[in-house]
Amino acid sequence: MHRAFNEWSAVSSVDFREIPPDVISRIPPDIHIAFEKGEHSDGFSFDGQDGVVAHAFYPRDGRLHFDAEEQWSLNSPEGVNLFQTAVHEIGHLLGLEHSVDTRAAMFAAKRPYDPAFTLGDDDVRAIRSLFPQKDPDPVADSFSKNSGTKESQEFKDIVVMSKKVLKKFDGKLDEEKHDPFESSTSSSSTPISFFPFPLPSIDHFQRRNDWFVV
Repeated sequence: MHRAFNEWSAVSSVDFREIPPDVISRIPPDIHIAFEKGEHSDGFSFDGQDGVVAHAFYPRDGRLHFDAEEQWSLNSPEGVNLFQTAVHEIGHLLGLEHSVDTRAAMFAAKRPYDPAFTLGDDDVRAIRSLFPQKDPDPVADSFSKNSGTKESQEFKDIVVMSKKVLKKFDGKLDEEKHDPFESSTSSSSTPISFFPFPLPSIDHFQRRNDWFVV
């Protein structure tokens, strides 16, 4: 899970910090992660194996739920890969909608297990539009994942609570279905309307310094 959060913090100004259980009452986290089964009091029940494998709410809600009945895996093509799913769902937590780029982590279909899985250029472009890097590299306009990043291959020791959340955003849910297309190589024009909770237009955001509260 730490590595999934680091994918996003390595290419943007977002910072994540894990909140120890004994201080949560004093410092409420912005992000809550849980493995749930069936009905779990958020109005969006899980359906057992396959189907919907995870869902995340857009800012400022901060809830990320994985279906506990799925066959989750880490370094295996079997089951549902937790790392790849987490990277995608964290993108929603940060305010990103689905991408039509089949190479992007935010593409709206499950991708086969890839030991080299990482953010695509479209993902980097999107997250930097919301959370620009504080000290961008001169060649950052290429939106390459490694541009201007010293930590792109490092794990952070502290993860889970975002320091910044979007200011004016109602929580909306995004659900991810297991392998909704026959393959991950579907045309980028494939409709993604079967995901019923699209993120509102980027026009809803205000500019630059008005985006965030600390």
